[in-house]
Amino acid sequence: MHEVAVSDSGPLISLEKIEDGYGFIRKLYTSLLVPQVVLDEVSGGDAYAYLSQYQTADFLTIHEPIPVPPINGMDDLHEGERQAIALALVHDTVLLIQEEAGRKVAQRAGVPISGIAGQIVKAVKENLITPEDGIAKLIAMQRNARLPKKLTQQLVSAIRSNFSTA
Repeated sequence: MHEVAVSDSGPLISLEKIEDGYGFIRKLYTSLLVPQVVLDEVSGGDAYAYLSQYQTADFLTIHEPIPVPPINGMDDLHEGERQAIALALVHDTVLLIQEEAGRKVAQRAGVPISGIAGQIVKAVKENLITPEDGIAKLIAMQRNARLPKKLTQQLVSAIRSNFSTA
């Protein structure tokens, strides 16, 4: 299990929309570091209700704003993305991010990135969830408009051909 990852808002929303989303990500990480601005964004300003609803008070570690490094393209991003990239840099860890512009800036900064679909495949690869559960989560993401249909089909096909499924 990896210690921590940093998350922007998009991956948190995806975790909300798949069955046991936070349950499966807990198998990969001991904690998700989340900038306060990101939690405010996904919780509509009611962090306590959000943490309660998803039972994540022990899992989401909330961080106050930190200085954002001058990286090409950083000024074009939302504050949550800027803070998430800065936090991933400080903690030298993977950044869970879905928005394309933010992904490009993070990569420019040398931050490893992943979306929730990548984390699902990783969990299957590491035998933390079954291939069937991984496929169900990918399909749920696609149904909830969190993953393009073509990418869903490619990932499902990769799981079916590389891991035993019933």
